[in-house]
Amino acid sequence: MSTVETELKFDAPKQTPDADIPDVDGFTTLSTRGVELTAVYWDTDDRSLLAWGLTLRHRSASDGSEDGWTLKLPTPGSRDDGAVVRTEVDADGDGEQPPAELTALLGTIIDGSELGPVATVTTSRQVRSLSRDAVLASVELVDDTVTSRLGDTEDESEGPSFRQIEAELVDVGDQDTLTLISEGLSAAGFTPSNHDSKLARVLGGRPPLPLPDGRTGRHASIADFVVAMITSSARQLIAEDPAVRLGDDAEAIHRARVATRRLRSDLRTFRPLLDRDRVQALRVELKWFGALLGDVRDPQVLEHRLIDAAPSRSAGPAERAELTRRLGERGDLHRTMLQNAMTGDRYRSLVADLTGLAQNPPLRDGSDGSQHADTAIGRLAAKEWKRVGRTANKLADESTDHDLHEFRKEIKKARYAFQGARRIKVGTKGASKQLGELQDQLGDLMDSVVAMEWLAAEAEHLSPSAAFLAGQLHHAADDRRREIRRTWRGTWDQLEELDPFG
Repeated sequence: MSTVETELKFDAPKQTPDADIPDVDGFTTLSTRGVELTAVYWDTDDRSLLAWGLTLRHRSASDGSEDGWTLKLPTPGSRDDGAVVRTEVDADGDGEQPPAELTALLGTIIDGSELGPVATVTTSRQVRSLSRDAVLASVELVDDTVTSRLGDTEDESEGPSFRQIEAELVDVGDQDTLTLISEGLSAAGFTPSNHDSKLARVLGGRPPLPLPDGRTGRHASIADFVVAMITSSARQLIAEDPAVRLGDDAEAIHRARVATRRLRSDLRTFRPLLDRDRVQALRVELKWFGALLGDVRDPQVLEHRLIDAAPSRSAGPAERAELTRRLGERGDLHRTMLQNAMTGDRYRSLVADLTGLAQNPPLRDGSDGSQHADTAIGRLAAKEWKRVGRTANKLADESTDHDLHEFRKEIKKARYAFQGARRIKVGTKGASKQLGELQDQLGDLMDSVVAMEWLAAEAEHLSPSAAFLAGQLHHAADDRRREIRRTWRGTWDQLEELDPFG
């Protein structure tokens, strides 16, 4: 079972470490309770889980409310209130060995290394359930006094002790609750914690990620740029790996798919600098894995698009549910295929190749990787911009939807090239953002086409009332498709006036 945890972490004022937690205006205390928690954290010898922002623990509670395993997966991005958002995956089991259903999610992260206990964290917790409406709890405010032991349970040494205050959402839909709590605690001198987990604090922070950092900036070399290009996408793909395997997070699928697309595009754009054989082999494998991700992602996009567009006056819950069920069956099939592929040798080889290329940049024979990258990268990015312009000028009113889809792919390649150029401070004068807007516009057109094709194919398998709804949705998608075909040229005309490399 997985749930989403959203919480803020605070440290007590340095001058008054025993300061009481203040009452926060607008909140009522519904209940208070105390509990003792004992958590044994597991990781590899080189702390692979912690490096990627994951934690795996077995925790028991003095009141019997907990006795099992939890794997926490980070969610990329940040909220305006600074909260940490993580997916918690719980599993039963004693503390002897982590359950197989959790370790199965960690194959790429631990890469064959053994897991073992690395720290025991004991927490004396005081919990205050707070409400904004005096009826239902909206947040739990906890005051933790923490002691720790380092190493496994048979050979431990004393670790850090500290006090930490956490505010965790109970109602995840109430997004401004934590902002109010943060303001109240900050006013009383409590400061945001520098660590996103107790284990990170106990062990002195996160270790560095295993992939190298490519140098960026105006004086970056070609080798630096290639390392940065590969590493950024490889890190994104690996970071999403556990959530993709879990299958509950549609955005994790999307982010992993973006990572494969971006790297394929970058390797194509900058291939004059690269070893063609090594790069082409990797692009083939990225295309294979990206297609698996796309087969899972497309039904998710379709469901969101179609159900939101369903006319409320004519679509009841039964008709919506029938369409959702059909899409769900399609998505479940492809999700199983994706998860099976991720346990196989082909996917493991892809990740290994990415890691190897980041550590040993695949430069073309005879290429001087020490040269400054700005001239070469700027020239190749400008080439992509010219390619987009030539394609746009060839398009006419009668161009097919497929033609516009191919144009969108050219736009995406140019946009990624611009983003690469920005890593080394080659100016593109905001064109990347505007290219993104046109890319989204034409992406909406393609989503409409895909929706129309799916609705037409499914109509004969639906009940009469659901088929009628499918017809309405098909008509709405076609209207949207036609509107974009009329308006995309105006967006391009504005973009064409830019001189990104002028």
